[in-house]
Amino acid sequence: MKNRLLLSLLVAAGTLASTADAESNRGPLSAPPRILGREIERFVMTDYITLAGPSGIFARGMFVIPAGQFVPVSEDAGGVYFQATNAFQARGGYSGSMDGGLYVSKTTAGEVTAYFGNARAGQNVNLSNRPLSRDDVKKLKIGKAERVEKAEKPRTKKK
Repeated sequence: MKNRLLLSLLVAAGTLASTADAESNRGPLSAPPRILGREIERFVMTDYITLAGPSGIFARGMFVIPAGQFVPVSEDAGGVYFQATNAFQARGGYSGSMDGGLYVSKTTAGEVTAYFGNARAGQNVNLSNRPLSRDDVKKLKIGKAERVEKAEKPRTKKK
């Protein structure tokens, strides 16, 4: 827990400029987002991704984005923020974990950028300085939430 807090504070301190840009017009979602005309409820990453840490003190470090689900939590005019359900793991001389997710462009196919932080509206995020590679984007699949219908209660006979 202490490592995670320290990691979060140091990353936040090192990337204030990108935070200001990412926070400018971000708001909550009222419905599943549309990307390139298609409704996307969530993404599922089939394999892990390794990427360089955000600028600042962790610029030489690496982070692993584990396989798992990414759910939409906020958006701005250019894209949608999908929060990872599993924390990013620090590597390369650093230890700990950090919240993060993927920023997906609404208008450019295949343009996906990792971010560090919690993208729910009103919380700070730090966008990575480069988009994911084409090979990493191929690890993302569109997922749908499973819907469970309410079962009817069995009728009992009156005595």
